[in-house]
Amino acid sequence: MIKRFVLTLILIMLPVECFAAFSEVEFGRYYQDANSKELSPIKWLVLDENGEAFLLMTKNCIDEIPYNEHRVNVTWENCSLRKWLNDKFLFLNVAFTVEEQDSMLPVVLSDKVFVLNREEVLQYLPNETDRQCVPTDYSIHRGTYVNDGGLCAWWTRDPAPNAQAVYMSSYGTFGNRPHYVDDKVIGVRPAVEETMIEPRYSFAHLLIRNKELIPSGTGL
Repeated sequence: MIKRFVLTLILIMLPVECFAAFSEVEFGRYYQDANSKELSPIKWLVLDENGEAFLLMTKNCIDEIPYNEHRVNVTWENCSLRKWLNDKFLFLNVAFTVEEQDSMLPVVLSDKVFVLNREEVLQYLPNETDRQCVPTDYSIHRGTYVNDGGLCAWWTRDPAPNAQAVYMSSYGTFGNRPHYVDDKVIGVRPAVEETMIEPRYSFAHLLIRNKELIPSGTGL
């Protein structure tokens, strides 16, 4: 009874951010403010860990980049978004130091930066609210569309027929409106597998990982 009372008291006293669904980490730097020429830390959600690396995805849509520059049927392997994420003169070198790049594992097609596919979205973001995303001011300035709630759509890496690609709508559901690969209203949420970071776990996350902290019979 005492243990249950103490744990309940702790939970009541904790700030709301302690109950975040995902732990967060800052890694790399990119433009954040509208018209900004200065790089600021990128915030990432920790989606998974396997003992060797952490799977990270940006908390926000960080930019507006089309899936492909030209309206043609195209696979992830050949699309311009993949090139933008991994080209040494584009996002990869702008956002990450050489040391940070060295700590990132090559994953999809041996790339160090990618976006989630449909299967990964369902696995790591099972709830619609988990998939909803707020773009940075820089991303909005670049053309990312936001709904009345300030949320935006973002690309997955799955192609679709008729020169389209699969995207996550601003409501957290897979988009059912046609969006061509060269549309310039959908945001980008890069993902990486990273070995160097130290996530700041939320208290709720730690409780899940360390079930021995919760006394049996608490009903929590």
